[in-house]
Amino acid sequence: MVEEAVSEAPLIPQLLAIARRRKWSIIIPFLLAACVTVVLCVELPPVYRSETTILVEPQQVPEDYVQSTVTGSVTDRLSTISQQILSRTRLESVIRDLGLYTEMRKHYPMEDVVKKMRDNIELNVEEDKKSSRRGAASAVAFKLAFLHRNPEVAQQVTSTLANLYIEENLRVRESLARGTKDFLDREVKDVEKELATREAAIRKFRQQYMGELPEQLETNLRTLDQLQEQRNSVLDSLREAED
Repeated sequence: MVEEAVSEAPLIPQLLAIARRRKWSIIIPFLLAACVTVVLCVELPPVYRSETTILVEPQQVPEDYVQSTVTGSVTDRLSTISQQILSRTRLESVIRDLGLYTEMRKHYPMEDVVKKMRDNIELNVEEDKKSSRRGAASAVAFKLAFLHRNPEVAQQVTSTLANLYIEENLRVRESLARGTKDFLDREVKDVEKELATREAAIRKFRQQYMGELPEQLETNLRTLDQLQEQRNSVLDSLREAED
């Protein structure tokens, strides 16, 4: 233990001596890196980030009365919508409408331009922490951002993409609601058809067994009593006539 302490003691002075002998080998790369960093910060154009938050409103009518026509989590539905919005067809349309990446389109194919725009789009989903603690996490909002060197263009593209997300979500919900309505209409027609068939069968049964139905028992008993009284009266009159 004493020998190790003695051998390790001069280590720091040795390192300092090496640093003094090679100070320029350390200082020059550090200065070059600092200069390159300063030049890049000055020469490279700034990149602006425009962000918007889209809230996901739950169904207002209680599900005890009306079940929601949209099934699945918001995250899954958002992933499906993103595949539509971030497709080449949609992004190429946005690029042409807003005149984005003009110089890049002159030298690169549209696939590279669309990929560049897709890389500049950020999408983050915010989940309900209370629901997460209960074991049923659900998204309540998502943030959409776009990066561009022009702040006005970044804001314009973000607004356009947000509108596309909202319109696509409304289209999906409308499609699901229309499908649900068509299904309910078919179910109602089937039920009405079955109900009409059963009503016809009941009418036929009543006509076939008229007077023998269970609900007519009390009426039949009263009628039988009346006929019995009339029979007794006729018998009495007959006996008096015979006498």
